[in-house]
Amino acid sequence: CMLADNDVNAIEIVSEMLILDNDINRSEKLAMFCMTTLWILARKSDANKHKIIFEGRTLEAIVEAMTFHRETSLDIQTRA
Repeated sequence: CMLADNDVNAIEIVSEMLILDNDINRSEKLAMFCMTTLWILARKSDANKHKIIFEGRTLEAIVEAMTFHRETSLDIQTRA
């Protein structure tokens, strides 16, 4: 369960970083880091997928970042 708690904390922290970056800097490198980290966490468990997709603003932040960084988002989509 400790690992699951760490995943929840990681999702919350990375999501908040992405949301703040979308609002302030729109850094392509930070967006890539956040989205890649969330993708890795989503692959670890269904509970992580649920948290990323249905709880908070994470999914909205991912879509917003992908809109800002269209060329980079194509690379992410290709890897997924």
